[in-house]
Formats: sequence, C-alpha cells, structure tokens
Amino acid sequence: MDKLGHYRIEATLGQGAMGVVYRATDERLERTVALKVLSLSLSSEERAEYAARLQQEAKSAARLNHPNIITVYDCGDIDDHAFLAIEFVDGKTLQSLLASGVKISPAKLVKLAGQLFGALAYAHEHDVVHRDIKPANLMLTPDGRLKITDFGIAQLPTSDLTRVGTVVGSPRYMAPEQVEGKKLDGRADIFAAGIVLYEILTGKRPFDGEHVATIAYRILHETPEDIRSINPDVPEWLAELVMRCLEKDPANRFQTAREARSALREQASTAAVVGGNGSGNGKPAEANGGEAAPKASKPVVEESTGGKRNLLPWLGLGGVVLVIALGVGLMGRKPAKPATTVVEAPAAAPAIEPEVLPPPGASGSLPAQAAMPMQQNVAADAPPPPSKMPIDPNENARPKADSEQDKAAAKKAKTKGKTAQEAAPAAEPPKPLEHHEPPPPPPKKEPEKKAPVEKQDDRSLLERLAGCTADGQCPKSKLPPKRDR
Repeated sequence: MDKLGHYRIEATLGQGAMGVVYRATDERLERTVALKVLSLSLSSEERAEYAARLQQEAKSAARLNHPNIITVYDCGDIDDHAFLAIEFVDGKTLQSLLASGVKISPAKLVKLAGQLFGALAYAHEHDVVHRDIKPANLMLTPDGRLKITDFGIAQLPTSDLTRVGTVVGSPRYMAPEQVEGKKLDGRADIFAAGIVLYEILTGKRPFDGEHVATIAYRILHETPEDIRSINPDVPEWLAELVMRCLEKDPANRFQTAREARSALREQASTAAVVGGNGSGNGKPAEANGGEAAPKASKPVVEESTGGKRNLLPWLGLGGVVLVIALGVGLMGRKPAKPATTVVEAPAAAPAIEPEVLPPPGASGSLPAQAAMPMQQNVAADAPPPPSKMPIDPNENARPKADSEQDKAAAKKAKTKGKTAQEAAPAAEPPKPLEHHEPPPPPPKKEPEKKAPVEKQDDRSLLERLAGCTADGQCPKSKLPPKRDR
C-alpha cells in the first residue's frame, strides 16, 4: 500500500494480528504521522467489531491532551480500510530497549514511573482506561520523555463497547480482575504499571509461563519473588511501592494513579534528604509525571557575552572560607573569667606615738629632778614607781652633785624612748581582698573617755626629801663637820 486517502505511506513501523502501523505523511497539513490500519485478513464480523472499537477509542483518546500521552489526529474508513492517524514519536519502545540489554538505573526508573503515573492519572480522570499497559506500548524519546501509545485495538476506553466477561489485553500484563473478566477501572492500569516496573528492576516478568492458563493462574494465586533478592541495588522503599501496585486485591493497591505518583514523590524526596535520594546514584529523582522535579542547584561556570566567568562559585568559596575562619577564631577564644569585686580593707587606725617630753632644763620643761617619773610612760621596761621603792635613810646625806646624775638619767631615758619609737613596727599597708559580696561595715569606734586630770605634786621624791618648793628652789646643803682622827 502506497497511499491511503491523503496519507502517503512511507514505511512500515510494526505489524500485529489485528493491524499494521505505517509511517506516513499527511499531505494536507504536511506533517509526519503514525497511521494504524486494520488488517484485511479479519472476518467481516471481526472487522466490524474492531472498527467500532477503534473509532470509539479514537474519540476518547482525542480528549486527552497530555505531554506523556500520544496525540490522536484523525480516524476514519477509506475504501473499507479503518484507520487511525496518531502522533509520530521519533524514539524507541521500552520493549526494544530491554530486549537489547539496556539497563535502566533505579534513579532513571523513578523518573519514568513518575511520568507514567501522571499520564495514567490524567487519563483515568477523563474516564479512559488504557487496559494494555506494557513495554511495547511505552515510547521513549531521545530527550527522555515517556509516551503512552496504543489507545487502539488491544485496549478500549470505558464505554458501552466494553462488555463484562470480555478479556482484552496482553495476558502477561493483566490484572487479576481483568483475567476474571470483571468490570475494570483505573486500578487495573496500576497493576499493569507495577508489572512493567518490576520487569525493569529485575530483568524478568513477575508472572510468566508457556501457556496463557499458566500465566493466568500465577497472576491469580502466586506472589512474585522479592525484588531486592534479585537486585539488591534497588532501594527498599521503591521495592515496597512496586509490590503494593501488584496486590491481588484492588482495595489493597493505590486507589488512584495520582496517589501512586504522590507516594513516589514523597518517598523519593525523603530518601534524597536521608541518604542521597535512595535511588542508587545520589541524584535527585524526577517523579512528578512529566514535570521535571526541582534538581539540586550546582555551581556552573558559564561564559557570558563579555567572556567573563560567573563569579558565583568564587563568592560561595569565599563565604565558606570566612565561616571556617570565624569558627576557628571562636574556638581559640578563651572563656571570660567571672568578674570579681575587689573590696579594700578598712584603713588601719593610726598608731599612737608615745609622748616625748622636752629635755630637762629646756624652756617650759620640768627640772631635772622632776623628769624621773615620766619614764614609766616612755618605756615598758622602766623601773617601778618610786612609791614602791625602799627608802634609803642615808639619802639625805647625798650631795647636791647627784643632780648631775639625774640629768644624765633623764637624757638616757629620752634617748631610749626615741629608740623604742623607731623600733615599733610600721603598720602594714592594707591588702586588697577579693570578695564576691561586700564585707560587713566595720564597728563604730566609741569615743575614748578621758580620765579627769588631777593636780599632782610635780616634785620628785628627792625634792620632797630635800625640802624643795614647788617652784624648784631647794635649800643649800650643810657639810658635816670634820672629825679629827
């Protein structure tokens, strides 16, 4: 076939039991399309049934406008050839990539799963159930975008053309309720998506067999092998999410594809904060269904129009160095000592100097004979008071020359008083005391009471015995007569 209506056929892209897919050019709009045409080998009844389903599916898919869903351009029947013109995707199917041995990392899988769940959520919210999610119906573009194809013969949207009891789809990717011919909803597509993710992570299908009956039995009754036992590099949270999609009971799966995408986002974000991103390579996962998740910003040096490089990395490096310097300075700083209050001790009372009388015979001083009683105030080791000394009966016979001895004794007492004054230890200067609390105030000194001054007889004992008056006049002594021997 070279041409169908205004579509010029250029190459064959694929062929199945129910039809052929061509790459063609729309001559009216001058754009490349993928043209799906029903096989002429079908019986008239089969052709009529699948033509009605193809047209119904085309109407449903035409309502879907999502970046991860193939776009439907046209449908019709030309010369008994039912056809469907859809968007041409320059890429490869996931099935061809897996068959060629391409390994998809868990981080890349998280991105693809986010796009897949996002596209299914959009379709389910518009009452479209794909019913045939499998690697052959998932296209990958060179820029990494996923496209869901084949909203066509093998799968039908929710409509009156889908009858309960009819089994439609690929056996290895069917949900348990789909195998049993029950009424389906979006949870059947979630189960099929779980099978695809399981196959990418482990390299094997969870339910496989040589016969359709064997595959159907395993889907209904057997639990797939643990993902991490096959591929230990898969994060635990990702393995648990895929296994939840493969629950036998639809009530135990994610109830909507949007819920599955939200759980994928949340788990990927938590894993990225805790340990890289939990997806195996430390890169942030994009799990937002076609919308690129915000990636961690990296310092990039770009060439500007003037040829200068961006200074942002250098500014960041300078900030790091500044923070490190401040930290080292704070670590080397000694802790401040607690402030102490220095309280000076109260000044010592001034030392009482001994009273020193002028020398005998000086102006305003006592006579030499009256200087003896003052010695008991000058030195502590002065002789006892004269009143307690024994009286010599021959003392009256001493000559007046003894007054010269009195003067010498008074002078000696004066000198001894000065020596005692100089030998007295000087008061030590007050030392500062450290107290955290002020000391109690010093006790108040009571004024000293002066004893009443009594008039005393200033005459010395010698003067009184000699009969001297108070003004210092003494009678002349008489020499005793010489005795003849």
